[in-house]
Amino acid sequence: MATCTTEMPEIDFGKVGSILGVAPVPLSDPSVGDLVTLGESLAARCPNIKGWKFGVGSTKDLRRFDPVHYDPRWYDTASSLVLACDVVTNEKASSLEQCLIDLDISVNHNASGLPCQYSASSPAIIYAVPLNEGLSIADFWATHKSYYIERQELGIGKNKARELGIIRTLAQERAMGLRDPVAVYISDQPTTHVHMDDKKWLRILLDSGLNLSALDRAMEKSSNGRLNTLTSPILKSTPQPGSTEASLLKELQKLTSGKSGLTSNEKFKRLKPMYWEMRKSATRV
Repeated sequence: MATCTTEMPEIDFGKVGSILGVAPVPLSDPSVGDLVTLGESLAARCPNIKGWKFGVGSTKDLRRFDPVHYDPRWYDTASSLVLACDVVTNEKASSLEQCLIDLDISVNHNASGLPCQYSASSPAIIYAVPLNEGLSIADFWATHKSYYIERQELGIGKNKARELGIIRTLAQERAMGLRDPVAVYISDQPTTHVHMDDKKWLRILLDSGLNLSALDRAMEKSSNGRLNTLTSPILKSTPQPGSTEASLLKELQKLTSGKSGLTSNEKFKRLKPMYWEMRKSATRV
């Protein structure tokens, strides 16, 4: 198995040495089987770590250290591991992440969902973030509450959440090297400020030219991740004028003003029942 060829200066295994003895070397564009073997070895090599959350990011992505995604009350982000690198297609990145999500040690909520488009010039890494030492998977599920849910329940904004200690302050993140002292993070969440009747929105989606089987599989999911993964590459593309791809892009652009995804999770859940009613009606006709 080859090791990484991509330069990854941001990797710092931190406390991993005390957990693993020797951190696993990231595998370069591994097969699913090789990555599963490495993933399964975590349980044997880290007996005090009961669960892991797996994800995909770019080589310069610090997401695995982000307290919003990996709250320090449950996750030991300093001990996160990069398991694979040099992955140059979204399809491969998704299959590698999913094979880890399917492991018994995974605490991921749902199926793989990719935050951006990967390529040879912008390859993906597959990473693992451990639960805090001694925290069981059962206790994690019994107590874990995402930052987003907690903030909604409290009815507070991000700045107030920082004041209350729910997430780290900007100064703390900069001091830890998790945030550039000048730059700010730009949200990768879909921007969907398109005011349109839900039924009309769905009709445009269904008639857009998207593969209906792939669209059905996306709409079967409990959240918007698969739908955004399906449409994001199209929204970011620059097809030849007059091509089928250009026609598809033109239709999808009617549904969103963003390029990171087609819709928010809230809207996805609202549209889902209507989508299946429209699909059933089309089948009956």
